[in-house]
Amino acid sequence: MIKAAWKRALLWPVRIERDIHCEFDFSQDVPDWPVPEGFSVRLGSPEDVMRIAELRLRDAGETVHAEYAERVRLGQKCFVAMWNGEVVGCDWTIFRVGYEGPVQIVLRDDEVMFQDAFIARAARGRAAHTAVHRAMLVWAKQQGYRIAYTFLGYGNGVASRAITRMGWRHNGRPRYSVVSSPMLRQFGVRHQLVLDHEPGRHPIPTGRLIRLPPFEREPWER
Repeated sequence: MIKAAWKRALLWPVRIERDIHCEFDFSQDVPDWPVPEGFSVRLGSPEDVMRIAELRLRDAGETVHAEYAERVRLGQKCFVAMWNGEVVGCDWTIFRVGYEGPVQIVLRDDEVMFQDAFIARAARGRAAHTAVHRAMLVWAKQQGYRIAYTFLGYGNGVASRAITRMGWRHNGRPRYSVVSSPMLRQFGVRHQLVLDHEPGRHPIPTGRLIRLPPFEREPWER
């Protein structure tokens, strides 16, 4: 897997990611959504979290162990999808300060952010993530949070339809764009260009044009 990821990076000189700002107002009800047959959702243990990190390395070539461990240390919550008794996916609730790659997020005390959803390849196509997502909304509403944020990949029509169905609001326009180079990362160049399309809009504080993600590593950097 590590070797394959390294080869892919050689052929990927530039990557451009655009994310859409989405909000959920907890004054509204959380829509119903059935948990798919064979699945369940729970708050993940530290062991569950590391299992997901291994699945991400296997399925996506992403090394997130250090980032996940730091989130656990900070008290961030990881909701996990279970399929026939096995951990197969997750989504995170982030409080106070978090990161979307190199983009810092700063939240108020009554706000929460959902980020970093992942479902293992073998469990995809069964609406498992939507079930996890709804469980997170229910939990956050019960905890008294006023508003939730998440960021949707621009052009991801399937995800856009799912979160719109769940009651999230967004205008469909990119909130920011991030330009990076998977090819250069193999040489240790992790700097990324952040184009902030709405400077100063909460919950993203104004930042530098060139930024470094605090944890993101490629497998060959382990």
